[in-house]
Amino acid sequence: MIGDVRNTVNEGIGRRKRLARFAMVLAPMLLSAAPAEAKGGGPWEAVGVAAAGPIILLLSLAGVALVYLILAAFRKQDGVMTLVQSASPVASKGKILNTLWGVLAEILLIAGGSIIAKLPQAGLLVVLVFFIAFALAGLGLCVSAEVAGRRLHGELAGGEVSPLKALGIGLQVFTLAAAIPVVGWIVVGLLAANGVGSILTASTTSRQPE
Repeated sequence: MIGDVRNTVNEGIGRRKRLARFAMVLAPMLLSAAPAEAKGGGPWEAVGVAAAGPIILLLSLAGVALVYLILAAFRKQDGVMTLVQSASPVASKGKILNTLWGVLAEILLIAGGSIIAKLPQAGLLVVLVFFIAFALAGLGLCVSAEVAGRRLHGELAGGEVSPLKALGIGLQVFTLAAAIPVVGWIVVGLLAANGVGSILTASTTSRQPE
């Protein structure tokens, strides 16, 4: 009985130490990562630079929300979470090839949208292509966020966690990371690309004949 109590106390202390180390690493990065020109240009410029990453992240998630609403009109909204869950095991492996596939897919979509934008009377098509790019990036973020949230919950609290709760934890961490100029943007962008590549890989694998 006493041994169980000691183990529980030690586990709690260990989790608090891990959380403290996480906070000690993240806080200085958030405070000092702003570019020098933003720091010298007044507090509002620094805030604007730091807000750029979370704004793009929110736009990507807004694309996912719109896809969810469109699918909900056909009572297929569960497909979004099913897609995220099917791609999560692939994303958890952290293969570079998945990240490269994701980067290539986003580059092709953005480049295609930019080329189409030069054509006359192609406004609606341009909006559609960029919407697909943002929605796909948002889905990739959700996949990586679910994996990261599950791992973080396991490290700090232990035990199992529901996919939605893991997704919420991961998105909170990603939002904080996206507020770190340059470094945070690159990290979150690569995580989103890994999620996109994992979605493409999982979709391709599931359609292959057994």
